[in-house]
Amino acid sequence: MGPPRPRDQHGRCPFAGVDGVKWKRPVVPGVTLVMEVEITNWKAKFGIAKATGRAYVDGNLAVEVGQMTFALAK
Repeated sequence: MGPPRPRDQHGRCPFAGVDGVKWKRPVVPGVTLVMEVEITNWKAKFGIAKATGRAYVDGNLAVEVGQMTFALAK
């Protein structure tokens, strides 16, 4: 069984850090940002995950993230 879904009571997961961010295009208020995230390391004891990811606006790549760290709520 994998890690729990990344959600708090509002459906969010708090970020602890982000490295290697490459913006490909502007992201402005009002657009929908769709994120694809792959968890690369999971520390169940602490609820901490490391991941890489990409985000898209209207199907176009907007940002790439080399590594992000965040907490996953149960």
